[in-house]
Amino acid sequence: MTQAWKKWAGCALTLGMALVVGACAAENEPAGAAREASGTEAGQSEAGETQFRMFASDFNNSYPATAAKDYPEIQYMAEQTGITVDLVLIPHGQYHDQLRIKFASNDIPDVYQSWSIADSEPVQNGLALELNELLDEYGPNLKARIPQSSWDAVTINGKIMAIPAPPNANAPAERILYVRKDWMEKLGLEAPTTSDELLEVLRAFKNGDPNGNGEADEIAFSGREKISWMDNIFGMWGINPNAYAQHEGQIVPGFIHPNTKQALAFLHTMYDEGLLDSEFMTNTGTIWKQKILSGKVGMFNHNQTLGGSWFRDLRDALPEEEVELMAIPTPQGTGYDGPVGRVEQPLGKVFILFKQSANAAAVIKLYDWLVTDEGNFFAAYGFEGQALTREGDQLFYEIGKEKDYQSAWRKPIFDIIDLEQVDGQITTDEVLQAHSRQGIEVSLQEGIPNPVAAMPVPPTLVSQSDLGWEGSLFQEAAAKIIVGDEPLEHYDEFVATWMRQGGDKVIREATDWYEANVQSDGA
Repeated sequence: MTQAWKKWAGCALTLGMALVVGACAAENEPAGAAREASGTEAGQSEAGETQFRMFASDFNNSYPATAAKDYPEIQYMAEQTGITVDLVLIPHGQYHDQLRIKFASNDIPDVYQSWSIADSEPVQNGLALELNELLDEYGPNLKARIPQSSWDAVTINGKIMAIPAPPNANAPAERILYVRKDWMEKLGLEAPTTSDELLEVLRAFKNGDPNGNGEADEIAFSGREKISWMDNIFGMWGINPNAYAQHEGQIVPGFIHPNTKQALAFLHTMYDEGLLDSEFMTNTGTIWKQKILSGKVGMFNHNQTLGGSWFRDLRDALPEEEVELMAIPTPQGTGYDGPVGRVEQPLGKVFILFKQSANAAAVIKLYDWLVTDEGNFFAAYGFEGQALTREGDQLFYEIGKEKDYQSAWRKPIFDIIDLEQVDGQITTDEVLQAHSRQGIEVSLQEGIPNPVAAMPVPPTLVSQSDLGWEGSLFQEAAAKIIVGDEPLEHYDEFVATWMRQGGDKVIREATDWYEANVQSDGA
């Protein structure tokens, strides 16, 4: 077994879970409604089992009107560990707002789920529990099996402030480029390795009628509103606009790094030649997905574990076509020879405990079980008798048999760390599994270092949101450059304006945090 397989086996083998949860939940983008499911007060249950209370996102899934403590998955964990989770699910689209309301009204759980400690008010306000001693006593498996990069992302001045869940498949470069492989084969194309070669592929998609309908309706590359889901286009020059980077001894937002100017020039060329979706500034997630599944899009950017989901959806949407999808490595940008791809995100989720919790040891014990072989197997497949069945020594996982909430119910608890021990034992849809596996393999070979994964939002950005990458300053300047309303030199004017309006403070605050919290640790 290769080292790459060892890194991504866990998620590749859990394709069924990824397919059920779906692409939208993986994006962590708010939408939809849900319910709360709650059990008894935290402490001791009637059966004497240790219990703790937890808040988590519902990830846009609909759940039955059943108390969490009565659900089979929660009961199974209680049987294995003696610990019951009183899980309160909060609507994904309202998650952060609802957390603030609950915390302000003193509705405080033992632990809550988030995506980083950077935006955690309890962590920033000193209300979160430092976990070092509890992990030493109750978390040996957590410490052994979670990658150090994930621990680093929840550690401030040596203090561990959350339980980290690594990103899917332990592959921190969690977005990649997907391309219609059948289109490439029809046009005699090879996977591009440079930005110039990428242009040639997109030109062929636009002009070569790869969907075979005799109309010039192909969209060579499609992105989404707020210049999003184009990470790996910027990543050809080692930068993502929505992340931070080191530049000339400082920590700067990616969108003001000089390499962003090169990426904007490339996007202007794409737009000018009709290679970029003309509605890239207005496409919602739903519209964007509809375009891809209509068979008109040749290339797009998305999560590295969802190749199987996209292939399945394309195959179902286009039954008369022999659809093939392929993940490709991020090409190298002209004039740039550094790391490419997506800025590494060492966290998928985090679990933050409160100082006032009387049940912190139970939280650590349960999560410590969840990263064992047995716990990981359960998190991935549930338990036998549902979608997982046994015939002799062979285990079969039937994709689609579980209801959405059945597999998603496990998702708020923890993601998968490593399922190497079941390699070869699980039988599932091999074609879909191979598509997910190929995307993960690509993502493991690239990634841009992230110097400040644990950094909170700089105070100036909190008070002046227009200075952020989604703010009007960057969005308007970038859009005008891409569509040709302003020349490329307008980017320099934007940077100067951004600096004058408070950007210099953002850089100073980010750099000061880095020097105090990362460099001081010897990183």
